[in-house]
Amino acid sequence: IKETASKTKALSLYFYFDPDLIEGSRNISFSSKDGEAVRNAQLPIESFDKNDSGMDWFYKPIERKTGYWSDPYYWEPHKRDVVSYTIPVYSGDILLGVMGADIDFSIFNNAINNINVYNTGYASLLSSELEFLVHPEYSIEDSLESIGLEELASAAKSRSLGTGEFKSEGQDKIVGYGELQNGQLILTVVPKTEVLEKANDMSSTLMAVAAGAILLSI
Repeated sequence: IKETASKTKALSLYFYFDPDLIEGSRNISFSSKDGEAVRNAQLPIESFDKNDSGMDWFYKPIERKTGYWSDPYYWEPHKRDVVSYTIPVYSGDILLGVMGADIDFSIFNNAINNINVYNTGYASLLSSELEFLVHPEYSIEDSLESIGLEELASAAKSRSLGTGEFKSEGQDKIVGYGELQNGQLILTVVPKTEVLEKANDMSSTLMAVAAGAILLSI
């Protein structure tokens, strides 16, 4: 873990033993700082509380028996927003603990913001609760419901993939959405006029190709 932490882009790499297995708290955890791996302190046994949402990174993957992506959160040791990916580790049917990594959320933020949708459209990322994680205007304090898109929210909760329309600032917009493996949602929004314009351009191109084919056949 130490060697990998010094070379990876992850901010932290760690393995936390199941406290019920070893009757105490024990972890192997390193953070990457200036290209060097620095050992992190042990987590107090008192911190292992299933009812503490701050420990979801540990208990959610155990509960689901699969990998778990957290929503972004501010982590003081790294002084930035991060996301955590954690997975349970078993030996047969025996839970040994949880392994994971903390990743700079700006990597995801930049990837979403760099998605181009037609001319002025954009992409955004929503949590599994449909709160905005990445958006040109909204923050995690906002959700599809809170900004008046209850119908879209209802559709997104019932289908993992879909499209829809809504009006914003007097402009008709088309939205497409798809659920990611971690339960979060990718949303793309584009003015309807831009979609229709592209459709008209395509129709004109197809008509020109058809006309050319007719002329060549004469």
